[in-house]
Order: sequence, then C-alpha cells, then structure tokens
Amino acid sequence: MQLGTERLILRPWCSSDAENLYEYAKDPEVGPIAGWPSHTSVENSREIIKDVLSVDETYAVCLKADNKAIGSIGLMIGNASNLDLTDMEGEIGYWIGKPFWGNGYIPEAAKELIRHGFEDLKLEKIWCGYFEGNIKSKHAQEKCGFIYHHTNRDIHWEMMDDIRTEHVTCLPGEKWRCGLSMNKGIREEVMEEFEFRNIRLEEAEEAAEIERVCFPPNEACSKEMILERVTKAPELFLVAIDKHTGEMAGFLNGIATNEYSFRDEFFKDANLHDPNGRNIMLLGLDVIPKYRKQGLARELMYRYLRRERENGRNLILLTCIQSKVKMYKKMGFRDEGIANSTWGGIQWHEMSCVIG
Repeated sequence: MQLGTERLILRPWCSSDAENLYEYAKDPEVGPIAGWPSHTSVENSREIIKDVLSVDETYAVCLKADNKAIGSIGLMIGNASNLDLTDMEGEIGYWIGKPFWGNGYIPEAAKELIRHGFEDLKLEKIWCGYFEGNIKSKHAQEKCGFIYHHTNRDIHWEMMDDIRTEHVTCLPGEKWRCGLSMNKGIREEVMEEFEFRNIRLEEAEEAAEIERVCFPPNEACSKEMILERVTKAPELFLVAIDKHTGEMAGFLNGIATNEYSFRDEFFKDANLHDPNGRNIMLLGLDVIPKYRKQGLARELMYRYLRRERENGRNLILLTCIQSKVKMYKKMGFRDEGIANSTWGGIQWHEMSCVIG
C-alpha cells in the first residue's frame, strides 16, 4: 500500500533502499535519540529492511521529486506496539535523516498516517512518545494534535541497553475528527452573507421566536428559558445575522459547566452556567427554514468549536434525535449512545466532541 501527501510518498521499504537508509541511519544524531542504534553498514541496513521495516503499516518516507527514502514512519497496532494497547489502538514511530530536519516532513507524513489509521483502519486511539531530551519529536507530536498522557521513568530500553525516561502522548479518534472539522476552511460565500457575533440582550425575543419556529412545541425551549440564557451567558450564544436584512438567520447556544454528562436541568436553569467551566452543554442549534441548505448550521458549529477551544474549553456535549446523529458526526461529534435526557418525552442521543 502507498500513501501520499502534498510533498511526500509513503511506500513500503524495499531492498534497494539500503544505501539511502544507511546514508541517514548511520548518523549518531538520528537513531539513538529515537531508541535504536546507528547502522554500521549498507548490509546492516539491508538486514534491517528485511527483518524490521518490511512489516505491515511501516513506510519509507520519500520526497515526491525522486521517490528516494529519507526517513521512516510506521503504525504499530495492538501487541505490535511497545505500549500496552488494544487491537483498536496503534502507536506511531518515525524518524527522518538529519539533512531534512526543519522542513515539516514528519508532521506532514504523520498526519497522513493518522488519517489512514482513523479512517481506513478504524482505530479508536493513536499513541506516540518521545524520550527525554528529544524536543524535535515532542514538537512534531504537538503539531499533529497529540496530547501528553503519562511518563515512564527509569525504564530499561533493550535496543540501546540503557535507562531512559519516556513521555507518552495520545490522540483519541474523536479529538482528531473534531480538530479536522474545526480546521476546515470558512466558506467565503457564508462570510459575505452573514455576520457572526454574540447575541445582544435586545435580540433575545427574536431568538426565542426562532426557537419556536425550529422545534416542535414539546422540544422547543420556552421564551423565558431563552431570555434567561441570553442574560446569564450571552458569551456562549453565537448568532448569524443576515448582512443585507439585519435579520437573525440562526444561532447556537449553550452554557459552561464542569459536569461531564448532559441532563435536562441545563435547558431549564441558566443559573447552572459556570463561566469558568471546562465543558460546554449545547442547548440549541437553530436555523430559520429559508436559510437552511447553505452550510450555515455547519459554519455556526465550526466557529463555536474553534472559539471555545481558544477559550480553553475541553469537551462539548449535546443531545439530538436519531435522524440528526449522522449530521453531528460529520461535524466531528461522537455518538455516546442513548442519553439520560427525556426532554419533550422522546429519546435522545448524547454526542460529544473533545476540543481540549
């Protein structure tokens, strides 16, 4: 199998790569810091290609210009990893020759392998790690979205026969999908047509009317609930205003909390809002019918997620009916199953998106 990026080809290793491999893997600044000894000869590199690198999901990193190997990247799944992983998890390992440092090739290759792991291999988590002092690897992992998980101190590293400290990072699938959604480009036509900002107090009744129009009576929040929410948490009430008419076309609102599960009281009691809360409970994504099918709901969501990530939030939760699960999955949310909510006397799914 072969993968590709804008500048790179990720392909299986072959015996003819031995000379290129040795050229970069003999450098004492490359292998030891990554946990393996420098190569001693072309023949040694050829043996390593045969015995180590010729396994599934291990790729030579090559420039598209000449398809010559300049580094290596691989995904070790389940018990193939040095970590204690399930069959639905993988660990990424990588290195690149010193002449190519500082060009962003490893983050570029890793992002493609991460995509392959989550989309094609259906993994749930991807792990990575770096040894104490390997700042370049640490920065590469941060660029790919990995977050610190734990540290293994004073471990014996068999390949180098020494004692090391290893820092382990993790990228959950839901965080990757949410990040992918937030990084999608803003549609220029949506920007031209709408202004996105926090609600103003005098617009509360207009928002309440939109809620009435968008939801059946048993699902809609009351006018009083909307007014209280606008008063208590206007900074979490994002509106889209038609630039030509001044009309509110839609909105997305929620409240902040340190709780991790959705409950119906969040709809009814805006006093549960904690401005310093790490999590957001979304309480309504509303778009007037005549403004639908223009990507407005998606744009509201992406802007909201990006903004709250910048504000230091960790988790976004919402509830939706079965027919909307697919839509929210496309926005980067994960279906957590049937929610505790009985709002409106119907069954809801709880959806989550990790952003911090």
